[in-house]
Amino acid sequence: MMDVQLLLNRLAGPSDGERKTKVRATGPAGSEPMQRRLHECLRTAIRAGELAPGTRLPASRALAQELALARNTVLYAYEQLATEGLIESSRRGTVVASLLPNRAAPVAAARSAAPVLARRLARRVQSTLNAVPVLEGVGAFAAGVPALSDFPLQQWRRALERAWRGLSPAQLNYADPAGEAALREAIADHLRLARGVRCEPRQIFITDGTQASLDLCARAFADPGDKAWLESPGYAGAAVALRGGLLKLIGVAVDEEGMAPSAADWRQQCPRLIYTTPSHQYPTGAVLSLARRLQLIEQARSHGALIIEDDYDSEFRHDGPPLPAMQGLQADAPVVYLGTFSKTLFPGLRTGFMVVPEGLCGDLHRLLRIPLIADTDSTLIADSVPRDGGHPGLGS
Repeated sequence: MMDVQLLLNRLAGPSDGERKTKVRATGPAGSEPMQRRLHECLRTAIRAGELAPGTRLPASRALAQELALARNTVLYAYEQLATEGLIESSRRGTVVASLLPNRAAPVAAARSAAPVLARRLARRVQSTLNAVPVLEGVGAFAAGVPALSDFPLQQWRRALERAWRGLSPAQLNYADPAGEAALREAIADHLRLARGVRCEPRQIFITDGTQASLDLCARAFADPGDKAWLESPGYAGAAVALRGGLLKLIGVAVDEEGMAPSAADWRQQCPRLIYTTPSHQYPTGAVLSLARRLQLIEQARSHGALIIEDDYDSEFRHDGPPLPAMQGLQADAPVVYLGTFSKTLFPGLRTGFMVVPEGLCGDLHRLLRIPLIADTDSTLIADSVPRDGGHPGLGS
């Protein structure tokens, strides 16, 4: 049975004279309501183990009489404890629950640990903020933002309506983590024709955009501490994504022919991943020459590195035909090809794609099945584009 005298002492609190054995329902002047004080006293005793599981509590009427409280005060405390899973009803009456929720850390300890935790999180955030300037808004001349006012919204709405009308119950289930099959087939057909990419639909993986693709590459294809080359100057978003994989980032100089790693770079800073934007280097606009592309592929192959080819802005040319994608220049090239619809459709679509070497597809597909993070909505929306003929090169 519960020690009522101990509860009385806690409720009354210390005084100049003898400790009171009875308390008024309102409690000492300026204190919190008695019903909350009673609840907290009982809760603390249960959490601390002073009231062991199975301990029978007095009936509400009896405890109210013993403490000189209104019965509703006791009922309130008991109801709150029951809601928290700390007490339960049994044949013996009201008892301390046999299976208590996980005991929380003492309040004082939690409060003292909070500033340390906050500082640790703040340092991690601060390192990112220091590395990349944070833009408060998108201006009229922001890089990479298409003319959204010219987007054919009416045509897009009709495509969405048709796609949703054709929705089947099967599409409401967890989607393939690699993306909707029809969309992957359309992308594979488009890339083979427009960019010379060697791929089958099974090599296509749909993502939330380029940075999501880079984040996946960093976590799936490299270990923490591995080196990753990036163009310098280059796309700051790539640095943020690769840093999330705890990789060591190394800037490689860019000239008028694009990324230009030296022999010393290969000897002293041999990478696991190489990120490059060969079609339209960001931000200089340089195009990686064919000779450089072939050389980079051969060096990566011989050093066991994996090239991440971000085909940024390959859809747009000022003059002359575009060079084919690095991924398709050689059979089994060590290249992961990245693309997105953010420029040819709109950034808010948040749909990108990866073309992964055949030998890595199986493991990556199994990895993506673990969290079941495939997005039915975005793949269905994007899949409406080929069916409507609203995107150049996609669909019939």
